[in-house]
Amino acid sequence: MAGTLCLAGLVACAPSAAPLAQAPPQSGVQTALTGPVPLVLGETFAIDSHVLRERRVINVYLPPDYRRGSQRYPVLYMPDGGVAEDFPHITGLIDVSIKNQVVVPRLVIGIENTERRRDLVGPTTVAAEREAAPHAGGSERFRRFLRDELKPYVAAHYRITAESAIVGESLAGLFVLETLLDEPTLFDTYIAIDPSVWWNQSSSSCREWSAQSRTPVRLGVQPSQDVWLGSPWSLTPFGPGVFAGVTGFCGTADECGECR
Repeated sequence: MAGTLCLAGLVACAPSAAPLAQAPPQSGVQTALTGPVPLVLGETFAIDSHVLRERRVINVYLPPDYRRGSQRYPVLYMPDGGVAEDFPHITGLIDVSIKNQVVVPRLVIGIENTERRRDLVGPTTVAAEREAAPHAGGSERFRRFLRDELKPYVAAHYRITAESAIVGESLAGLFVLETLLDEPTLFDTYIAIDPSVWWNQSSSSCREWSAQSRTPVRLGVQPSQDVWLGSPWSLTPFGPGVFAGVTGFCGTADECGECR
């Protein structure tokens, strides 16, 4: 069952302690008409994953009119989606953008990390990376968790459409790119912000380059799909099927070194 997810640091969701005695109001100072109430950010639930063999905490942002109607909404999935991670500021951006009619209302599903350097990357042969991430290589399993467990759960418990997107930054951005390469139909839109394409000597990016032509190859994605790639300061839409132009991405096949 989903529980209330409150904005940390402003007010607690737990029962409040006895109120303090109020001092007489000073001249010209307004007093609150009511006591403080929770400022709700969303809701949260836990799912026992057979794929990952652990319990995962999932945070959910619901668009403003979700509880007042029967409309169905698209979904944005977000690794690094814990309350102490990217969930608060991404959902804050989504919320104000919805209210200003900049983006279409949507749910945001944040997946809280348990071991980030395991779930978001593939295996690596680089000694320093293996030392920093001894359990690296779980990205395929994490993708299976999204496909076979989390997405079906969300579809069964929330009013959503078939349209879905995924967003990630840094290692999560690398996971977004890897998912685009390995399972391009899992999401309709892919947003990779400053992806860690250097991982394992840029093997994920190099495999999509042609050693003969030194030009980017086109992916087998659908015409309706969108790919957004870039730095934290600039996202570039490349349209359906185009995979190129990330700062730090292999510029030519020769620059990819051993992974050509």
